Amino acid sequence: MRAAVRPLLQFRRRPQLIILTEYSYSQSTASQSTHDVREVCTTGYSFKTAAGRVSKYGVYWGRDNPNNSICEIPGITHVAAMLMAMIDAVRVAKKDDSGQKLVVYTDFNCPPGFRNKLKTYAARDFHSFSGWKMKNAVLLKELYELTKDMNVSFRHRPAVMDRKPNYVMANILEDGTFRSKSQSSEGLISCSFFPKTFSVSCTGVNIGDEIDADGRTPSTSSEDWPNVYTMAMFKSTRNGFTAASFATVWSDKRYGCDTMQRLAMVPATLFRAQLAAIEEALKQAVDNCLPRIVVVTDSQVFILSWRNGWLKANGSPVSNKFLYDRIRDLVHAGTEVRFRYQTPEKDSVEWSSAIDKCFESIDLPIVGKDRSEYNRDISELLVEKNSLDDSCMQKVRIFKNGTNFHSGFVWESNGKFHENVVRVEKRVYHYLLDVLEKASSLGLHDLVIRTDSVRLVLSAENWLPIWHRNGWRNSLHKPIADSDIWKRIWSLKRTVKVYWELMDPPDDSDREAAKHLSPKEKTP
Repeated sequence: MRAAVRPLLQFRRRPQLIILTEYSYSQSTASQSTHDVREVCTTGYSFKTAAGRVSKYGVYWGRDNPNNSICEIPGITHVAAMLMAMIDAVRVAKKDDSGQKLVVYTDFNCPPGFRNKLKTYAARDFHSFSGWKMKNAVLLKELYELTKDMNVSFRHRPAVMDRKPNYVMANILEDGTFRSKSQSSEGLISCSFFPKTFSVSCTGVNIGDEIDADGRTPSTSSEDWPNVYTMAMFKSTRNGFTAASFATVWSDKRYGCDTMQRLAMVPATLFRAQLAAIEEALKQAVDNCLPRIVVVTDSQVFILSWRNGWLKANGSPVSNKFLYDRIRDLVHAGTEVRFRYQTPEKDSVEWSSAIDKCFESIDLPIVGKDRSEYNRDISELLVEKNSLDDSCMQKVRIFKNGTNFHSGFVWESNGKFHENVVRVEKRVYHYLLDVLEKASSLGLHDLVIRTDSVRLVLSAENWLPIWHRNGWRNSLHKPIADSDIWKRIWSLKRTVKVYWELMDPPDDSDREAAKHLSPKEKTP
């Protein structure tokens, strides 16, 4: 499969050669608008090349109309191309919002009452009576969602008759005013390096466009900034199985490590995988305390949505807002971030590596959704009793609130105790942050923490990795409490290895250490 995708990547980069027929051919296209009706002609067909099956569709609005277009899509059927042409036409009409009735002429053999058929299909969630997903269900659903509140009708008109050239394409080419573009298929495998633009209009996003954290075009250059390339891949099978993967590749390995992962979210989609790749790149940038970073993506949809504040034209949120919220949190975590739109280049080491990683990881086990950390018993997180008695590691005791002891922490040195002055009563994880900050300032790489709080151990070892993985949000996508403190704890634990002991029950040494703690003033 990988060998089949490579030629497509090369094919996409070749300039498109358009050959006109020897003679000028035209037919009454019925594409001219009246005061009450707007008409458009569409066509779709497929053919085979050395790189595999390729389809094209054309949309003709009339002479010298800038919305005339020809689009090339690898790996789909002629029926899918016809449907995509209809979607393209409807989307343009909806964007113009002229209020006129739209009549779409298509070579798709749509039955009488096709719009009512679409409504029936939607009621069955685009499944057949036998229970199987309908062919081209995604495109049919897209067409239904676009047209359900529009005054539009579809009329069958063959584009090729009596062995004459396709009249839609002939008129588009003869006129010479049209847009040429390419899209990805919705077939067995979809990669983000074939821009999937039919689901969201990406007008105004060009190769090399760069935006900042606020969605604006920067006024300064980012030429010397570290770059991280993000890519995603999606595949589906006819029995309904779907999978997606993503990868990040750093142009300079001093700033971050390349990663690859299969997407754990359900349902798996290409756009979700693209967002997960961007999130993973930003996590590394924030964890590594980079002052600035350029995240390179080949998702036009992301660039457009970020620029528009993650809102559609009607003011409703773009899909996957919970991922946008997590990315936004990372963007405002202290690292200056810019996003750049690029398409993969055949001779690019970074893009080639990203493609290979996506292919490799799409069949890996799902690990991102592993929640086994939640179920680990406290006994699995503690060191064996008395196993560190003869070690030279620094030890500190942390006492929680609500016991016979005063809360706080006490450092132990050469068998003696001394208190770090804590003037106000805090939550136990605040004490953990204080302890780790001091350990880091002393240059300690290992630390023994003995505590009477089971919850503190579970939070620091079981739950903290999950919070970090989920963008410091809980299972409801809500920000966790005191996330800034936990972020700092996560960062410090990467440099200070903690060995946990539990006071269960407290021994004589614990009671002796607790005597060094004094009552605290409670925070208001």
